[in-house]
Amino acid sequence: MSILFAAFNGPMYGVLTFIITLPIFLFTTRVLETESNQVNNQQVSESVQTEPHSDQGPFAWPELTKFRFRIDGEPQYQPVMQRLASRAKKTSKKNPDTSFLTAYIIPDEENKLVQVKIDNQTVGYFNISDTRSYRRRLSAKKISGQTTTCLATIADSYSEKAHSKQYNVLLDLKPFA
Repeated sequence: MSILFAAFNGPMYGVLTFIITLPIFLFTTRVLETESNQVNNQQVSESVQTEPHSDQGPFAWPELTKFRFRIDGEPQYQPVMQRLASRAKKTSKKNPDTSFLTAYIIPDEENKLVQVKIDNQTVGYFNISDTRSYRRRLSAKKISGQTTTCLATIADSYSEKAHSKQYNVLLDLKPFA
């Protein structure tokens, strides 16, 4: 019995603690990730359902297929963008007509931000200047505060600074002047 007790108090204590707590940590993070995705899915569906155009779905911006409106790839969204980009590449090999993604552009009245989601996953936010211009554009169309959609694509480039691939979302919106 004293040998077992010594193993728990000795050098093996850290290893045993790690082995015991690792499954608990992995399970907890998986549960929290699932709950977070459910909340995000609910937020997108609620924002789409509260619009006056909800019988037709959210307002869709006209397809320009120029993709000049860039959402910078913040570090916290890189894994999401990487998954979306790899999925889009696989899809475009099978059927080039379906390689574009649908972006939901969601004005957040509480935080005064404009959030961009693809497949119910946040891929970024408009910068302050673009947020103001976008809100003016919504007002001009008389759809202030509503979720809209547009085509999107994800571009990758090599970042010398980070020594890795950097992903950015390109929206099919007319750039702001």
